[in-house]
Amino acid sequence: MLRGWANYFSQGAVGAAYRIVDTHACFRLRQWLGRRERVQGFGRSRYSELYLRRTYGLIKLEGRPRGIS
Repeated sequence: MLRGWANYFSQGAVGAAYRIVDTHACFRLRQWLGRRERVQGFGRSRYSELYLRRTYGLIKLEGRPRGIS
């Protein structure tokens, strides 16, 4: 879904928007994982950004080439 959204809205200066969406997506995935595993907290030490990307396939919008899906 993120890839499709990024392809649709890739017109103009989108770096700041992509950074905000990346941060929010990581936060929400950490929050969901914390609830699913019934652990307190969902900080970066428990689920690093690299872990989220490798294990759950979360893509990074910021810095990605335009027009590539």
